[in-house]
Amino acid sequence: MIDPEDLKSKIDAFRQEIGRNVTFSISSLEPCSLCLPSGFYDAKNNTTTYFTCPVCHGQYYMPTQTETEILARIHWVSDQAATATPGGKYYIGDCNIHIEPQYRTLAESAQNETGKVVVDGHDMQIVKIIPQGAPTINRIRLILTGTGKRPV
Repeated sequence: MIDPEDLKSKIDAFRQEIGRNVTFSISSLEPCSLCLPSGFYDAKNNTTTYFTCPVCHGQYYMPTQTETEILARIHWVSDQAATATPGGKYYIGDCNIHIEPQYRTLAESAQNETGKVVVDGHDMQIVKIIPQGAPTINRIRLILTGTGKRPV
């Protein structure tokens, strides 16, 4: 009989030993911090009447970027995706990462068109979310593809 707790502890220890940090970046719209408490917000029409607001300039919603860093086991698709240069080794292409099940909603939020995952300095998009484990889900596998962008 397989002990689920023992299996999870082994997976967690493995992730702690060889895991690296990845950053989930999610864009969202938040209400303006000045229009909302000032009374200029019109809830019926979902707009603001404060057109000269110094914060949102009459738009009411402000784009915000939320970043969450978590530990993941990273597997680049092939060894050929690692390229050696005089500056060291860097990765190109697609990768898979394994994360804890508690981060599934974070991954689903980052899967939309405004979200991204930064892995080893590369911007990646989530192609697929695959829950794994038996008899209970004890890890989430994310299939990522590169967007071609590298943050500076």
